[in-house]
Amino acid sequence: MRNQPSGRPLADAWRARDIMSREFRSISPDSSVEIASRFISDSKDPCFLVGNNRTYSGLVTRDRIEQALQSGMGETSVASLLISDAAHVHPDHSVELVLKRLAEDPGLLPVLSRMDVHLLEGVITPQTLIDFLQRAVQGTSMGQTEFT
Repeated sequence: MRNQPSGRPLADAWRARDIMSREFRSISPDSSVEIASRFISDSKDPCFLVGNNRTYSGLVTRDRIEQALQSGMGETSVASLLISDAAHVHPDHSVELVLKRLAEDPGLLPVLSRMDVHLLEGVITPQTLIDFLQRAVQGTSMGQTEFT
């Protein structure tokens, strides 16, 4: 593995902020289960952000939305279905911690501000991780020694 000028391997310097995507959609916590069901209908993702204007409320799984809808809870607020204690990371967390927490989560890892844990700065998914690694490999193969 290539080293940075500091002598540390590049992967030791990678942080959640390097991997995360700042582009994401979220379901309003005030939305009904019926509306949330329509929101997820065009996606194959297993998990979704709940929040407004970069304010993080939590995560909800496709299974919870579908089960609530089948149980006649279509008018119930999607906020009642949030995953308790969903994992998250902060922008300065290491790639090692990102991988550990992404493995614990249902495919979506929120990146929350260290100053305000309700401020959503980005998301990490298996796909954003793959995209990041592809960019990192392309950068090092072109002779670059740092990836930021």
